[in-house]
Amino acid sequence: MQRKYFFILLVLICTKSLLAQRYVYQKITLKKDGVSGSIGYLGAGIRYHQFYHKDAISAFADFGWNITDKWLIGASANIMTSSIKLPYNPFEPIILNQKWENRFGLMKISYTPATYKLTHLVLGIGFGGAEIKARIEDPYTYQFYNASYTYVALIEPFVEYELNVSKRFRPCLGFSYLKAMYQTNKNNLIPSGQISSPSFYVAARFGEF
Repeated sequence: MQRKYFFILLVLICTKSLLAQRYVYQKITLKKDGVSGSIGYLGAGIRYHQFYHKDAISAFADFGWNITDKWLIGASANIMTSSIKLPYNPFEPIILNQKWENRFGLMKISYTPATYKLTHLVLGIGFGGAEIKARIEDPYTYQFYNASYTYVALIEPFVEYELNVSKRFRPCLGFSYLKAMYQTNKNNLIPSGQISSPSFYVAARFGEF
């Protein structure tokens, strides 16, 4: 009988030890302040990609919420800041000076294999959509009307490289492929192949890591 209780006690001690090794550790940071837990972050950054075969820059804000210390769900909102002109139309030359507008948002899920290391990879995928339009100014009324308007479905697999500066701050480098899957307006002036492109971005994230 005593052996039975001794065995149960030994199992409990070993289990407690394993749980402690799994959940109680110090994450490595440049400031060497450790990290008490994984809650989430708010961040902002800039993204380089291509649009209509032109180099483009988009600004974005993003956030993430930790389901566990390794799995995270989040979202990002992006707006293209580059001035990319519409294709020239000889029958409507005023188009020459008009620009594309591109806004897109993504819901993301990501996995960090070793979040406690000073530098680590993040693997993930995003799903979302974009609003793309081209507005033309009427030279007589100075009012704008839509020359082209469409909604686009997007998918974005991505890889990120993060650095634990402190338990409150992580800079991030990311690489992804932004793929346009579907358009609501088949007569849109820009095809899906000219929306899809590789993407490179940098971000600063603040939170509890």
